[in-house]
Parts: sequence; C-alpha cells; structure tokens
Amino acid sequence: MDPTSVFSYRRTVTTSRAVTSSRDVTTGRTVTIRRTLTTVLAAGLLLAAACTPMASRGQFAVPDGPCADATMLWARGSSMAVRSGEARAAQRRFRDGMAAEAPGLTAATLELGDLDADGTVDEGGYPAVPGGLMAGLDTRADPAKDLPVIGGFNESVRLGADELVSVLGTLSARCPEQAFVVAGISQGAEAVMRGLALLPPELMAKVAAVHVFGDPGFVVGPWMVAPDTEIPSGHGILGPRSPYVPVPLEPRTTSWCAQFDGVCTGQFWLAVLDAVKECPKYRELPVCSRRHTDYDYWAFEPAMQAAARSVLSLRG
Repeated sequence: MDPTSVFSYRRTVTTSRAVTSSRDVTTGRTVTIRRTLTTVLAAGLLLAAACTPMASRGQFAVPDGPCADATMLWARGSSMAVRSGEARAAQRRFRDGMAAEAPGLTAATLELGDLDADGTVDEGGYPAVPGGLMAGLDTRADPAKDLPVIGGFNESVRLGADELVSVLGTLSARCPEQAFVVAGISQGAEAVMRGLALLPPELMAKVAAVHVFGDPGFVVGPWMVAPDTEIPSGHGILGPRSPYVPVPLEPRTTSWCAQFDGVCTGQFWLAVLDAVKECPKYRELPVCSRRHTDYDYWAFEPAMQAAARSVLSLRG
C-alpha cells in the first residue's frame, strides 16, 4: 500500500440514539511552521510540463435512491482503489455506529470517485492519484496552500473538493432533512477539508461531523486525537492548512493522527514502516498498529460511533 493511503465510499442504506462523545486529545509541540514537504520531494522531482486538468469538471452524478437520515461521504487516499477493504470497513463502522447510537434512523454511504458504486473510478471523478503521478509543475497553484511541484496531487485534490461540494449540494436539494458525515484519509483528508472550506453556510450547517485520518495538512489543535504522538513541527508534511477547518465546523471536526504516521506528524521518514508486511502479526506493538495504514485497526470504530452521535444531536 502506498504510504499516502486511503479510503472510499459506496452508497448503501440501512436502518439505524445518542450519548455525548468524549475525546482523548494529546497536544503536540509547535515550532516554526514551514512547508516541510518541499525539502522531502525536491531531490526526487524533475519539474515536469505544466500540470493540466485530469478530467472535465462536469456534473458529478449522484444515483437516485431513497432519502436517508444521514449519509457519510468518504474519500480514499493515494493509490487506493475504489471499494477498498479500508473503505468498506469505514462504511460498515458507520452503519454499525448508526444502528447502535441512533436506532431508527437510516444511514447511507457514498464514495467520492465511485458514486455509482460500480467499482470503477467515475469519469471526471476524484482520482486519488498515486505517488508516481503526483509530481509536476502546477501553474494553477495557490501560494497560500499549494506546493507547486506536486501538480498531479493538487489537481486530484481539487477534483475531490469539487466533487464533495457538488454531491452535498445535490443530496441536500433532493433530501432537505438529511444530515451528512464527511470523512477521508491521507490525500482524501486533504480533498474533503478543501471542499468543506468551499461550502456555503446553509450546507455547512448540515454537516454533523467531520473525521479525517492521517491528514497531510494536519495542524495541532483542539480537534486532534493523537495519543502518544510527537508532532515536532506542529503540522503535517504539506505544512499547516490555515484555517485548518472552517470556524463553524471546528467543534464538529476530529482529526486522527497516529504515533507512527509520517504524513500527519510531518516526519516523512516514518513512512518506511508502512512497508513492513509482517506488522499484522505484531499488533500489540504500537509500531505495527499506529502507522499511516492502520487507522482501520484502532480509529474507525470510535470515529464512526462519535459521528453517529453527532448525527442524532444535529437532528435533535
């Protein structure tokens, strides 16, 4: 699995109470903030031809279906196929969370980039580009938030952000009472966080919870769940996203950062641990259960239970 791994979404409808959630938050040490990834990538990148859009930005078609009480939109990470095992695990945890915490409410899931759930990337949909396609000079880069030498990554993230906004708008118009949970991992976390910043207030008000995992734009703050985690720079490998999340969504956002995740901790060298294939045999060791690729092992279940409680709270 690519070190910048991730998630997906598939539409399913199930039936599904509430308790106040509590979060263990470990703060990191904040030091001078700078764009750390530039130095990591510079040696290996040849400035390619100017990055051009990967696909047209047409309408992101959401299949017809019954209106659920809550829909989770999920974005996978770099190189991850749609309908991956991690994606299905996250979706199952959401449905289980809704059944346990909000019985009687219906739940649906959608994967960005595979809205029709046919197992292939939709034309013009969020591509979650792999590491080999991330490089390239980005002539559309915003100096405030983009690294211009990873144009492929930037364009993929833009498509994911656009798709999130479009899908939320479509579902909200179709099902005005529906609540939303937005989630993503790695590149998918970057995409959904960018998309949330583009939402109009009326849509933002319908987002019950945001859960991101291994966010490359991570910033130390009250939203984080990072047990025993050192974050020397105070941010992830892409540098600090500012603002990290729109102010109205701050109390509804949880950002999960694992102890040995090189992406959200800004310590890219830790990514080598993701290649240790024997780790599943030694889950009792944090080094084999708190990597960038391990969120399904420890974080999905509490995250989706909290998301379900947030849905119930929003719906009153």
